[in-house]
Amino acid sequence: MPGGEEETCWREVARLEDVPIGGILPVTLGDTPVLLCRTATGVFAVADRCPHAGWPLREGRIRGESLVCPVHGARFALVNGAPLAGPAQGKVVTYRLRIEQGAIQLGCGPPA
Repeated sequence: MPGGEEETCWREVARLEDVPIGGILPVTLGDTPVLLCRTATGVFAVADRCPHAGWPLREGRIRGESLVCPVHGARFALVNGAPLAGPAQGKVVTYRLRIEQGAIQLGCGPPA
């Protein structure tokens, strides 16, 4: 979802058509692995790392407005990274995202 409009630096990481609804697209922001997750309501950007055990989330699945870890089944809200189901108790890192003329851009500043 768009946010952090006060950011002065944005990096294009993909095109909207690259991420189907219900899909996950791994990208990088500098050297940082990030996942673009698209739901029926929008596109979200989260770290490709589960805070529970450090496993990559890229093989996870979208369930409604959440991302499910493929290893232990932890579930995270895409809008803010909050854990919705254990075993994870910490948030997954989220990133500022905007879409400009079909280009998905991530904020260059610190994570959201």
